[in-house]
Amino acid sequence: MLKKVICPLMLVLLPIEYVQAESLYIPSPSSTYALYPPAGSRTVTDVMNRYTPFVEPRLKRYFENVGLTYPPQNIALFAMKQERNVELWAKENGKWSYVKRYDIKKNEWSYGA
Repeated sequence: MLKKVICPLMLVLLPIEYVQAESLYIPSPSSTYALYPPAGSRTVTDVMNRYTPFVEPRLKRYFENVGLTYPPQNIALFAMKQERNVELWAKENGKWSYVKRYDIKKNEWSYGA
């Protein structure tokens, strides 16, 4: 019975340097992909510069939909392996609130085949 109890992994991410999307100029993603650093050499700044203008407006909407301000004070990610999803929670005024669930797709190819 205890094996069926799911203990979610909680990662509390403290605020890092906030990047304003409007201060970034990034042409069309397809036109800059060749200039994007290859896997293994990318930095957090590289990834933020590439995706912030596209992702941040969506995140703002998700937070507005649940009555929270963006950017949040703190966030937590709950990864649930058996359900194959990750939940985004945000802390505001000392209270944690659910924001969004992200499904994790199962890999169709097998390892070691």
